[in-house]
Amino acid sequence: MVEFFETYDLLVTPGAVTPAFDVNLRNAPTIGGQKLNNYMGGSTITAVITISACPAMAIPCGFDQYGRPVGLQLVGRPRSEAALFQAASLFERVTGLDRLLPIDPKSGAVPPIAES
Repeated sequence: MVEFFETYDLLVTPGAVTPAFDVNLRNAPTIGGQKLNNYMGGSTITAVITISACPAMAIPCGFDQYGRPVGLQLVGRPRSEAALFQAASLFERVTGLDRLLPIDPKSGAVPPIAES
């Protein structure tokens, strides 16, 4: 990470490996159709950043075909929280997502259950 931040100011990764899932679930039951062996299968992408000692935050970046929010994880240099907040704020303003916050949760099954 030290070498990376000698060249770059910000690391941008997916905020999660799945879109948002049912709030009543502890974790996503599958990723790409594959059943997870444990709950860590869906959080490895963020866990790796946690052990790097770099500040990170998740921000919305759009929505999937069902209207579920999809996020980005922004990672900054150690002790660069202020720059990280500025980058997140700029991203939300440039994309127009700042006008959609807070995101109102939508009820119902995802994907939607077809009515018969």
